[in-house]
Amino acid sequence: MSVLPPLPRPPEEASTPNSLRPAPRCLWAPTTHGGTPRRTAELGPSLGLSGGPALGPLVDDRGAWTAEHPGVECLRWMAFKIACGLTPDDPALLRQHQLATEQLVEAGVLAAIPAQEQALRLLYSSAHHPLLPWHWRCACMDQLNRPLAALARLADADAALAARLQRFQWCLSQSPMKES
Repeated sequence: MSVLPPLPRPPEEASTPNSLRPAPRCLWAPTTHGGTPRRTAELGPSLGLSGGPALGPLVDDRGAWTAEHPGVECLRWMAFKIACGLTPDDPALLRQHQLATEQLVEAGVLAAIPAQEQALRLLYSSAHHPLLPWHWRCACMDQLNRPLAALARLADADAALAARLQRFQWCLSQSPMKES
């Protein structure tokens, strides 16, 4: 089995470690360097809410171009900031994430149901994460209504989604937030 050598980096990027690179700019702004979009893998490892695997795919089988879309990169970065509570004094980030999700769905970049379910899981798990600041957790809980409403509209035509949504609403009513 042969091992392929790593691809060469542009000269100005070669000396900059991942931790010092700026985060991708937000929605629709190109995250390019030398004319090529940055991949999520170049931003370093992304951990999930509990330190486990990443937040999972945001798209269905729409092709590789979707994963490279700058809007998807920005959405992933915002999700990472929300999950880790990196900007707990900026609750507008939560609304911005939901608006970005809705814009990407309307543009046809993301599938509506998986994108809204992911937003719902992100907010719910962040709201119940005991290591995040209390006011951030409350802000996440307050924003659950937007993805819930979007999924409720989509559930009219999908019985399986309606059942999942009903189970989630029951779980939401039965799971009190624990103080941090």
